[in-house]
Amino acid sequence: MAQLSSLVAVAAAIIAAMVFSSVHKVEEGHIAVYYRGGALLKSTSGPGFHLMLPFITTFKAVQTTLQTDDVKNVPCGTSGGVIIYFDRIEVVNFLIPSAGKEFVTLAPSPRPPSPHWYLPSTSA
Repeated sequence: MAQLSSLVAVAAAIIAAMVFSSVHKVEEGHIAVYYRGGALLKSTSGPGFHLMLPFITTFKAVQTTLQTDDVKNVPCGTSGGVIIYFDRIEVVNFLIPSAGKEFVTLAPSPRPPSPHWYLPSTSA
């Protein structure tokens, strides 16, 4: 009898973990894009509670409301070789929810910026 109750407890714990990992919430002003095994799926979801396959499917929230970002200390090279630094540039944008999947598909993978991309070539 003790084995049966421990087996039931283990089964209940596994089911609870599966339910907990399958339910997720998408906040207002965001959409969810889904990945299964690292591959981007075709479906997206709007705000609210949603279900996904536990332990296999993951999601990322993508902001669709107005967003303001500050970029600081931006170098800009001129054709004459002069480098000008802008102290602060403010970028304001928003994403149309129906374009969320295409945005994620086309977004470049993150990489560290090269500090020399703006310098004019010195080779002759």
